[in-house]
Amino acid sequence: MILSKLDFKTTRYFPGTFIFLGVLLAIGGLIALTKTIALGLVLLLAAAFLFTTTYGITIDLSQKKYHDYLWMLGFKKGEWRSFENIEYFFIKQRKASQKMNTMYISSIAHNIIYDGYLRFSEDNKVFIATFEDKAKLIAKLKPLADQLGVDVIDYATS
Repeated sequence: MILSKLDFKTTRYFPGTFIFLGVLLAIGGLIALTKTIALGLVLLLAAAFLFTTTYGITIDLSQKKYHDYLWMLGFKKGEWRSFENIEYFFIKQRKASQKMNTMYISSIAHNIIYDGYLRFSEDNKVFIATFEDKAKLIAKLKPLADQLGVDVIDYATS
C-alpha cells in the first residue's frame, strides 16, 4: 500500500554511551524527585532528551517534498526540499576503524559497516541508517521501501 505522506524515524542522534548516561540521569532524577522536585524534573528532562532525540524523514508524495529533520522533544529541525521522484533505497559498505588505547599498548579494530540511503536523484540522496549487520539494515529498509513502492538495491560486496 502506497501512502501519500510517510513519516519515520531513521536513526538515533546520540550513541549508546549517551543512552546509558540517560539511564543514569533517569534513575538520578527519580531519586532526586523525593528530595527536590525541580532537580528531579531537570534530570528527567535531560534523560528524555537523550532517549528521544532522533533523525527522521517525512515524505509528502502528493506535494513531492521531503523533510529530513532532527527530532528533539517534539520539535523538528530541518528544511523541506523538493524531489521529482523517488528512485530506490540502496546499501553501501564501508570500512570503519576504532582506536583503543591502554596504558602500554594501543590497537585499532577494523569493521565493515553498512549504510542505507534513499535516492531521489543522482545529486539528491538522504542517509537513513548504519548497521554492522547488513541483514538488520535490510530489515529496516524493506518495510519503508514497500510503503514507497521502490526497491532496495545492495551495492555492498559480501
